[in-house]
Amino acid sequence: MGKYDCILPWNHVRVWQTGKAWPCCQWVGETPEDMNVNNGDVMNHPLMAETRARMLEDKPVKGCSRCYRLERETGTSMRLDVNTGIFGGIGQDVEKMVPVHKDSEPKLRYLELSISNACNNSCRMCGPELSTHWYKDAKTLGMEIPKGIQYNPLNKTDLSDLRFLKLLGGEPLLHPKEIIDILDRCDLPKLNLMLITNTTQRPTEEIIQRFKQLNKLTITLSIDAFGPLNEFLRTGSRWEEVKENLHWFRKQDWCKITVHGVISIYNVNCFMELHRYCRRLGIFANFMVIEGPEYMRPRHLPEQVKQQLLKKYENEEKLSFVKDTIYELKQPGTWRHFRREDVTMNKIRNEQFDDYNPELSQMISLT
Repeated sequence: MGKYDCILPWNHVRVWQTGKAWPCCQWVGETPEDMNVNNGDVMNHPLMAETRARMLEDKPVKGCSRCYRLERETGTSMRLDVNTGIFGGIGQDVEKMVPVHKDSEPKLRYLELSISNACNNSCRMCGPELSTHWYKDAKTLGMEIPKGIQYNPLNKTDLSDLRFLKLLGGEPLLHPKEIIDILDRCDLPKLNLMLITNTTQRPTEEIIQRFKQLNKLTITLSIDAFGPLNEFLRTGSRWEEVKENLHWFRKQDWCKITVHGVISIYNVNCFMELHRYCRRLGIFANFMVIEGPEYMRPRHLPEQVKQQLLKKYENEEKLSFVKDTIYELKQPGTWRHFRREDVTMNKIRNEQFDDYNPELSQMISLT
């Protein structure tokens, strides 16, 4: 494979609840307004065709700059993962999935679909585009708010050729009928499904019956902290309910579960507590360092606090997400930038992160 190759433009598209499409979830920048599943075949949209052409010529693609940057900084990226078969099983049989000549026909085999923006959480790192629970805060902040609940199940599109489907929201399990409708258009024994949930909901029995027919099912539980701090980061959730559901999913024999968390300025001192808890339960837990909203990046902590955290994590550096965290903590930031945005959100939600993460609050106060 060439220096800039990626298998995704030949077999994958990401679709939001509005129908708007992107080549993948890591794509940098907007895509043309007409790149929408309601307008026809997005796999052969000029943007997709141009992307494939540049890769075949082994030229860099502007929209792929996030992966290129991560590869320079940390040695890892989604592009490298999918090309080597790590990410979600997409890369298996890579040679058959990656065309080697310009006459190769792209075919949608892997779909990432946001069913709806309906959600029962208003996570600090989220916004109204992906959570109806955010509408009230967004209105106070003067942000643009979508009209009503957005929902797009690809309008009865035949999905029988799919081999990999990633469902997310909002909170997808708030839409049992829609999930059933989508799965009934797939060839379940040949389908690998990844469903991402905030761990506040459980699937209905009707959905479970379809889950049992899948070739492979991975339930990814989005949890950012062990204990009440998760309630602060994912407003609307209750930790005891989340923990109970985590154990419920763990007992099911029809799925594999993983935990995925976001490392931000609010939990950068304690995400390993959740990792260790999951490890004791035999659950794989992975994390990513937040990129937006920008004020939540750990780099904005006071320099003395960052130095303490760097020392804390020096023995955990073998974990890729810890390496990413160490890199982030070495970047310059502005404490005032974080405090300005944090104070605004705290006033709106009538809460203080100090109450949920006293250890970090004390570290900051001592500086």
